[in-house]
Amino acid sequence: MLEALLYARCARNAESAEHSPSTEIILQLAGVLAFQCLVVDQRLECPATDAGACVRKAKELCSDALGISDLKEAEVVELLARHELVYISTSGHLNFGHQLLAGALAASELSRTWQKHAKSMTNHVADDAWIFAARMTPHEQVADYLEAMFNTDLMLGARAARELPSEFHKHAERFLEQSIAATSPEAVRVRGLFALAALGTPSAIATLRKFSVDTRAEEQHIAQRALAAAGDLDFLRQLLPEVDRMKSAPVKISGGEIRIWETAPLSLRLDLARQRLSECTLGEPVRESLFLLAYERAPNDTEIIEKHFRAARDWTAWQSGLFAMHATSSVRAKELLDEALLEAMTPVDKSHLIRTAALIGINIDLRMAFECATSEPSADEMKDDAAVILSRLVSDVVIKHELPSDLVAVVERELPCSSGDRRIRLWQIATGCKISSIAGYAVSCIEEWGSDLGYACNYFIEQSELRDTARWQLLDLCERGLRNEKKWYEWHAWRALTLVGELGFSVKTAGQLSAMIQRLTRIRRATENNDITSLSSDDAEVLNSTSPKYAKSRLNTCAAQLIQAASQARAFLSEEVLLSLLYFDTDNYDGVAEHLRDALSDLSDAAIDEVLSQLKDSQTRRSGLVAVCARGATQIRIQLLALELSQGYGHPAVMSFVKQAIEACWCKSVCEMVVKVVASIPIWPDVDTQFFWDFARAVGRRIAPDDRAVIEAHIAVARTAFAQRLLELWRDQTSSDRIGLARLHPKHVPLGLE
Repeated sequence: MLEALLYARCARNAESAEHSPSTEIILQLAGVLAFQCLVVDQRLECPATDAGACVRKAKELCSDALGISDLKEAEVVELLARHELVYISTSGHLNFGHQLLAGALAASELSRTWQKHAKSMTNHVADDAWIFAARMTPHEQVADYLEAMFNTDLMLGARAARELPSEFHKHAERFLEQSIAATSPEAVRVRGLFALAALGTPSAIATLRKFSVDTRAEEQHIAQRALAAAGDLDFLRQLLPEVDRMKSAPVKISGGEIRIWETAPLSLRLDLARQRLSECTLGEPVRESLFLLAYERAPNDTEIIEKHFRAARDWTAWQSGLFAMHATSSVRAKELLDEALLEAMTPVDKSHLIRTAALIGINIDLRMAFECATSEPSADEMKDDAAVILSRLVSDVVIKHELPSDLVAVVERELPCSSGDRRIRLWQIATGCKISSIAGYAVSCIEEWGSDLGYACNYFIEQSELRDTARWQLLDLCERGLRNEKKWYEWHAWRALTLVGELGFSVKTAGQLSAMIQRLTRIRRATENNDITSLSSDDAEVLNSTSPKYAKSRLNTCAAQLIQAASQARAFLSEEVLLSLLYFDTDNYDGVAEHLRDALSDLSDAAIDEVLSQLKDSQTRRSGLVAVCARGATQIRIQLLALELSQGYGHPAVMSFVKQAIEACWCKSVCEMVVKVVASIPIWPDVDTQFFWDFARAVGRRIAPDDRAVIEAHIAVARTAFAQRLLELWRDQTSSDRIGLARLHPKHVPLGLE
């Protein structure tokens, strides 16, 4: 196709030119220039400073062609640019527009001289040229040509073999049989399985099927991914119902069958999804199939999508159907939504529908959404998660839009006299209303320091202009309110501290925050030492506000709510107070790790590490490590990470912490620690290995060629087969060399690379 395209383009342009060489000569000239760039110089483009020399060498390769030797370098470039075979950048660089085009042009010259230039096979830039050249190579040289390619890169060899007549496929299959032998290194076996998929012959697919059903084979999952990549329809057809079921679950599932399915070509997945939706029983889980049709956005799919939409048996299925319908026909999706809204009996039901539609992207009636959000459902309607549904309608829909003045007036009028959950929702809506009367009411609520405090503070947190106008008044009110120690650890006080952070801490408010943190520290020490009697009555009152069983969790929650404020007030807080925050387990709270890191940003690593090394609770220690490792690795932190890794290698939650920490502070010393610990683990049950792969992939993405020596040194002393396997995989990832059969015979030099 490329040959025909290039020839037709040159022929067309040659006809329009008065004095132009023949099409064949133009293509030959472009081909040798591409060959010079890709194969000889191993680059996709030629800088202006080297362009003259590059063109001269290309002219020498086709000097026998009539008129070529008489052309100047600039004339050659102008000629090829006129025929759209070469492009000149603004900086004077020559390029071919696309690597595929350059490869097609260079293939002819490469097929004649490939043995002299086999070393260029190690560079990916010439891959397309080597693949296109395969079918141009003299028949008697093809077997040697394939051997050289498979020795260098299994995937490159398979792609080239696929371009050849079937008589040469046996050669390719024989080479790949060697790569997937049990005695081959794992990296070679894995590459070989995907190379079989790239080859795609019946024999290659049969081999993949054999591996994919062999539960004893370590590469079963890899073989299944390769089979999916090869586009095996029978395999994918059986896989899709399971993927549909997993994707239709109320929780997010990844990996496993889903990862295998996503390896398949998108075009095949689309065809199979459409086929499944046409044939399966209505009401079956079909979320993945619907999402694929939504991706293609073909209007012809609306009928089948609507059938599954109407047959939906649960909320997830209904939502998926509406999403797919909106992608293929936004008008029909709006009609289906309106139909569902007419059938909805309560404001809660309508709220659920409106929020879902808005998140999908369907235009919704803002007034209807507002009416639902501000309604006061009956006691029977307020069941289960009704309050949450209405609150989410406000946060995800209503306040995302600018309300018209009449709806703002409703909020202004109704807020002061409302009550219960409706009052909370009106406060939520009010945060988007920039109006002085609501601001004045919010100020009065802060002054009362009562049940509206947190919502009033949220109003000013969102309304920066009104907040700045009343800055000093708000600061004074917060200072006075925070004197009430009995309410320090309520949600409302937390929002007040957040507002103070936006306004700017003063010495007084920072002092109050410091006292709040110190009280938590005293209570923590007393509970850890079983010495509650030493607490003052005020301290004991905080502890007694929850049951002893949840005391630790309560303290962690209180500390987490203070950390953002501490980061903003750190200039006023003592080192002791800031370091005391490390004694609380706060990693489970969104965004707190970053705030804790900010709070400690002015302190020395030595001071922080001293506290970390004193922490006895492993969960709290991990929480601190996740927060501070982004500052960089220190000897203490590396030692603590080594301890966590050696003790928690079979625990998914622990490994998640360790992964976050090592990703944040990765360096050569961390790499050495990880390799050493992995090699030293004495027992590694098979059931625990499954929890380590995510961490192993994270390490693999970060290792560098400089790490190869330390990895190789620990392979021989690894105490388990799994550790040895991991280290070998990491070692292979440090190499930029291509994966070919040459790895089976380290001393063997591939044909043509002598």
